[in-house]
Amino acid sequence: MGDATIHLLDVPSAGRACLLAYRAVVTASTPGTTHIPLLLGSSDDERSAFDAGIRTVDRVLPPTGGRIFSAGPLRSWASARSVSPSGVVAWSARTHALARRVFSGVPVVEASDESRWPIDADLLELDRAGCKRALGIDPETLVLGAPVCPWSSLATRVSAWWLSYAAGVMRFTGTRWAVVIPERARAVDRALRFTELHGEPGVGGWPAVVESRPLCAFAGAIDVFLDPALFAVRFHKPMPSVHSGLRWALASGRPIVAAQPTAEALDAPVTTVLPVGSPARSVITAVSEAARTPDLEPRTLPSELLERLAVAPV
Repeated sequence: MGDATIHLLDVPSAGRACLLAYRAVVTASTPGTTHIPLLLGSSDDERSAFDAGIRTVDRVLPPTGGRIFSAGPLRSWASARSVSPSGVVAWSARTHALARRVFSGVPVVEASDESRWPIDADLLELDRAGCKRALGIDPETLVLGAPVCPWSSLATRVSAWWLSYAAGVMRFTGTRWAVVIPERARAVDRALRFTELHGEPGVGGWPAVVESRPLCAFAGAIDVFLDPALFAVRFHKPMPSVHSGLRWALASGRPIVAAQPTAEALDAPVTTVLPVGSPARSVITAVSEAARTPDLEPRTLPSELLERLAVAPV
């Protein structure tokens, strides 16, 4: 197996979103290129790989009783498989260090930066009514979401409460709204309680769906994407200016209300641009107006990782 590229998929460190990025790399590869995915993680991570459409994958666990991967298990796997790769792609910083130790003399590409990860736009589900029904939301209800993939480690930086609050306030514009919250977002329980406490008497709160699937599976249900970087100052650590969730959102063509640094970094059209930390009233108004605008032209951002792999000897 001297003509193969090994991909070290470190799901515990990089997040499940790296599985979709790996799949995008394989899809974009020259026909005949051999890719070997090696999963560093648990059986749950293996099921995630299957859910991502990766049907054949080897798995390596850390030493018994430990949480930190060492070179030993990786070296044993390479020996057992008689693998002598032409290159290695490391999907986290720690696997990059391991790869350099185990595969001495072999080109190693580090792919730990999510802002450089590609997407496969063909995976997007964009049937608006069908996607809403799959979430249990009436097709006539407008849906607010964050351009962050629930599978991404960045989902922990999203304020579930703020998303829910925004959807609730927009009910006063005379339209029905629902909100989709990434499963790993902050304060999900608080957000759900908020919808119930402030809903209409005898009816309950507005629909709030906690989603665990990758963003591409339900992006079609979103009528407006709200950039969480807008409320980063008050609620969580700053978001990177570009990440896989924004790539999915742009490829979907749905309206995006973005923070100014995000819009500048994307170098792609968005629906509305606001300063970071804008007052809630300004954000709500922008979202309401975005819901009445046409969809954007779907756009797939170039990926530095794909460009690098195309010229790297792997």
